Amino acid sequence: MGKFSVFRNSLGVPAIALCVIVGCLNAGWWRTYGSEKDDSGFFVQQTSDGDYIIIGERFVGLDEQWELFNNYDIWLLKIDNKGDTLWTRVYGDSASNRDLGSCVQQTRDGGYIIGGGFSGKSCLIKTDKDGNVEWTRTYLDGGVTCVQQTSDGGYILVLSCMSLIKTDSVGEIIWANSYGWRIGGYANSVQETQDGNYIFVGTDERYNVTLPYYVLMLIEVDSAGNPILWREYEELMYSMDVRETNDEGYIILGNWGCPYQICVLKTDSAGDSLWLHTYNAGNSSSGYRIRETDDGGYIIVGNSNTGEPGTSTDVWLVKINANGDTLWTRSFGGSEYDCGRAIQQTIDGGYIIVGDMGPSWVEQSELLIIKTDSLGYVSGVEEEPPVAPVTHQSDWQVSVSVGRQIVLRAPANARPLDLAVFDASGRMVDEVHLGPSSTITWGDGYSPGVYFIRIEGDASATTQKVILIH
Repeated sequence: MGKFSVFRNSLGVPAIALCVIVGCLNAGWWRTYGSEKDDSGFFVQQTSDGDYIIIGERFVGLDEQWELFNNYDIWLLKIDNKGDTLWTRVYGDSASNRDLGSCVQQTRDGGYIIGGGFSGKSCLIKTDKDGNVEWTRTYLDGGVTCVQQTSDGGYILVLSCMSLIKTDSVGEIIWANSYGWRIGGYANSVQETQDGNYIFVGTDERYNVTLPYYVLMLIEVDSAGNPILWREYEELMYSMDVRETNDEGYIILGNWGCPYQICVLKTDSAGDSLWLHTYNAGNSSSGYRIRETDDGGYIIVGNSNTGEPGTSTDVWLVKINANGDTLWTRSFGGSEYDCGRAIQQTIDGGYIIVGDMGPSWVEQSELLIIKTDSLGYVSGVEEEPPVAPVTHQSDWQVSVSVGRQIVLRAPANARPLDLAVFDASGRMVDEVHLGPSSTITWGDGYSPGVYFIRIEGDASATTQKVILIH
């Protein structure tokens, strides 16, 4: 099956030639898989043999009782490094409700552990190297949103209902704890840390009088599931991903605002904010996964809407450096609704992306795989030099945007600037002078809250949102 699609750069214009899905050029390739009914991909990992394992869901028909909802089975695919299918496996009961596979990891014995849900119950499926089931376990209500094999050979899994379960090597529960779930809450992305603890993020729904609002929670527990770190960040809203970084801090991905913007928070090992930046393309953008890269920066995948609100989306790839400054962005599209849901850096320095594409949010989608080079290109443009880092303002940047003090910096070649600080009501509350090669802190004597900083007298200048906390 051959298809054509236009891949766009960050400016939204045609950037490279059309390519056939079943073909590839020297930098990478992209393909779709499925029935053209309503298939999606949720997680991808490069395996020890250099191939790829993908988990998703496959459409199997309408619900037999209600005929209003689609039924899905868990779908596991193994493809080689050119995108050719090696084998596929389907798990589930087509007569039941939605069976969902949300994550997969290759285990140390060469097989795979799958986390997901069977008809509303969280589940683990352990397979051999060919995808044949070795055992299956079901647990509490709600799906498994992430699973990882732990250093002792067991598994740690996080459930959508803000619960963690630690199992032994055959999926039997060692302990299970819940961490403050309320209606509207959600948890995802668990990881064993370098010191043998577990870190995860979740979103909790709170109420201010009668109006709901959402708080992102970063929680670290010890090997027995007891909380040892619990931090809340109202400025991130919806949690998506967390990873421990090489400096033993954390990088947190969330979505913020209405319409959405991608929000990334870098913290130290105690959860204190080092910097926070938002990223957006067009009308709205959503992030799904973030990973630290070999150069110490980070790669983010999600989707962006550059047309009329609610009309269509593209897969959006964002590369940032260790300070959160944008190095480059890439957009991939070819149908009405395209989404990137997971990403991993590959052994050749490029990236593998999984998601879905189709003419509608609710039907006719196919599972999508994109393989890029190290600069996010698919068709081979190695002769193009890397793009210089783009800070959030050409002459200055906010290095720490959330904390007890806000840190502002200017490079050596910057022009002297007078910056105006506004409170949430729009009232100017301070002026800050920032010279070349300077670093200053701001916030002493000011109340906690949201503030905005921009070049004084220039209403068209980029405005930076900062948050003082005490």
